[in-house]
Amino acid sequence: MAKIYVGQEDLTIKLSTGKDCSGASTLRIYYKKPSGSTGYWDATLNGEDNTYIEKVGFASTDIDEYGTWTFQSYKEEAGLYIKGEDVAYYIYADETS
Repeated sequence: MAKIYVGQEDLTIKLSTGKDCSGASTLRIYYKKPSGSTGYWDATLNGEDNTYIEKVGFASTDIDEYGTWTFQSYKEEAGLYIKGEDVAYYIYADETS
């Protein structure tokens, strides 16, 4: 994955779930910011492989802190709530860092 910068909009985050998600009713990417605050983005099924989910396109305010972020895939299917493994990624303050 290429470097990600605070405020970046032309971005896709793609995560493996390790499971087929084609029947999922809800797909999300949960995140934890360096400050400790948490949240999620709605995700879509990746068109190439049903075990990957992705978030394509971001608002300039979505990635708003630099430092290490943690991302986690999530799916709901037939009453099951399944989270993937945490993936840590460093977000850079600006393109000169």
